[in-house]
Amino acid sequence: MHTTPAALAVLAVSFLAACGSSSEVPAPEAPAAAPEVPAAAPEAPAGTPPGQDGPEPAFAYVPHGGINPMGSPARADVTTGTDWVTCTGTFALCYYSGPPPADGQPDLSCEVTAGPQRMANCRCIHMEGDYNVDIDAILDKELQTSTRSWCQEEGNTCDLTTPVSEAPVCQAIAGGTLFEGAGSISTFTSRLSPLGPPWAIDPTPCEGESAGKYAGCMTAPCVTTDEQIAIGEETYTVDICTCPTWDGDFEVGTPGADCSIGDGKGGSNVWSAALIEKGGGGPPVGPAGGPAGGPAGG
Repeated sequence: MHTTPAALAVLAVSFLAACGSSSEVPAPEAPAAAPEVPAAAPEAPAGTPPGQDGPEPAFAYVPHGGINPMGSPARADVTTGTDWVTCTGTFALCYYSGPPPADGQPDLSCEVTAGPQRMANCRCIHMEGDYNVDIDAILDKELQTSTRSWCQEEGNTCDLTTPVSEAPVCQAIAGGTLFEGAGSISTFTSRLSPLGPPWAIDPTPCEGESAGKYAGCMTAPCVTTDEQIAIGEETYTVDICTCPTWDGDFEVGTPGADCSIGDGKGGSNVWSAALIEKGGGGPPVGPAGGPAGGPAGG
């Protein structure tokens, strides 16, 4: 069969159209689609290690207490047991707060929160009347300094028995300026101690291997609730106080307490506690109350 030059030209054009010119490099095949990556889990709040979730703080704030005369931060609730002032008004009592409730007892638990501050939400007793403030543990540096200065002035009385509405910390709590928006402030009274256990004041030391994280509730801000609890023959409401936490030796205010009630991670329980500096002794129990050698925790 004879092929004409014109036919050869047509065949060449058809071949090049199908295969591409010999001077062109074939385009590489598209890579196979990558497998779908599951959506990332939401990031934990800054400072919260994985697996250590906890509730949000009931009251959001950053403690700004100064360093007390023993060299400890105010949030640690370390006290010599001598620098106290008595005020009058509404307050929260967190002295007995910590573990889940025992049978027949009200829920006064403290739960470690999520977030970088690692606070503790403590269920505390809402009360009215005279109350004591540990000056060493005031969670505001300027207020701590001004209260200590006021108490050192001649003619001013700062102790566990004499209410003094003029003291700067008393004015700040009464006026709602210590933590604006707080429904109450955690302080102290020994009013419930005559009821006996578990309300007696007889501290349990938690030192060395028994030491750990605890909540320093003195002057911490609280959110009020309508929840009612019965203690003795009285009915009280519950305040949720957001207390700073600290790691170290501490004292639980009641006798025979189990020092280790949680691992300190978010969502676990901690005691509301504090520490009397060795050699400082404890203040006596007065009309408004004092921890009688017990911790200064509110």
